[in-house]
Amino acid sequence: MKPLQTSELAYIRAEAVDSFNCKLKVGTIAITQDSLGDIISTPTLGTEIAGGLCLLGGKEILTGSLTELPIDATLRLAHGTVITAKSQVTVTSLNGVTVSLVFNVVSEPKMGVSAIVVDLKRVIV
Repeated sequence: MKPLQTSELAYIRAEAVDSFNCKLKVGTIAITQDSLGDIISTPTLGTEIAGGLCLLGGKEILTGSLTELPIDATLRLAHGTVITAKSQVTVTSLNGVTVSLVFNVVSEPKMGVSAIVVDLKRVIV
């Protein structure tokens, strides 16, 4: 099998972006302590971008005698998006509906042919 040409790769990535179903903001979390010693986390969000969110409700795994839900969603982002395992994602629109969903990234970004993929855990705010 021969490698993809630059034009083919650009087409695949453009089609992936066209299929994204949400608008979101990616940010970082600054951890500080107040004068009483309480931990304060302050997110700093970037500008709104498109992404592909897939909610995974009910995808449980059995680990020994426990059942865990290690991730709540996966997120696909366009190549070139800056995101790390310490980022926080706020989804502002899902399938055209205004929402306010906050997730922490719980995996290192995985570079696919068409998009960057990260695993998310929901944060209740």
